[in-house]
Amino acid sequence: MPVQKAGPDPATIHPLPGVAQIGFLKPIVDHPRIEIGDYTYYDDPAGPEHFVDRCVRYHFEHIGDRLIIGRFCAIASGVEFIMNGANHLMDRLSTYPFEIFGQGWEDETVDYAKASRGDTVVGNDVWIGTGATIMPGVKIRGDWRQGGGRAGRSGFRRGRGQPGGNPQISLSRRDHHPAYRHRMVGLACGKNHPQPPGNPQRRHRSAGAFSAKVISVSRFETTMEAA
Repeated sequence: MPVQKAGPDPATIHPLPGVAQIGFLKPIVDHPRIEIGDYTYYDDPAGPEHFVDRCVRYHFEHIGDRLIIGRFCAIASGVEFIMNGANHLMDRLSTYPFEIFGQGWEDETVDYAKASRGDTVVGNDVWIGTGATIMPGVKIRGDWRQGGGRAGRSGFRRGRGQPGGNPQISLSRRDHHPAYRHRMVGLACGKNHPQPPGNPQRRHRSAGAFSAKVISVSRFETTMEAA
């Protein structure tokens, strides 16, 4: 059995020497309501240290929701996680947030947290493409989901697929050999499983050879181009 190499240190901020725009997020992000697994990286020409400021929106302390991202995720620049602080109350006469402006409009009985849809959770080994928007409370299952660029996601949960567009549709599926999937799940969980037989790259090439870039999507037509 071939000797398996240890790989990069997950505590390294910049795992690629000389490439400052890519960084592992776990050693960068220090936030009480954001959890990020080992090896998950963010790619941004402005620098991965800006992940929270640029990508996590409306994450207010009084709402209390969390952003949880698994291991081995790849996040491109322009991705936005819209947290529950963006929600307005829908169960009263007006959706206007009078109370936040004070000066006589205060009302301590108003609880904006009740509009929360819960934590936003991204599973292990998820690729989120450039400009994708993740809506509040979404649970994205792992199993190698790929987010097509500029996709809006509010509830697409099937694994091993590539959703894209707005409204979102499934652009492709990734169906690896079962042994290969078993190994990937093991890696995501921190376990060391033996290498499956054969060359998994011959069975599927979407991860490296084809990345769908959504140019325009409507209910009737989808236009894509190869990366």
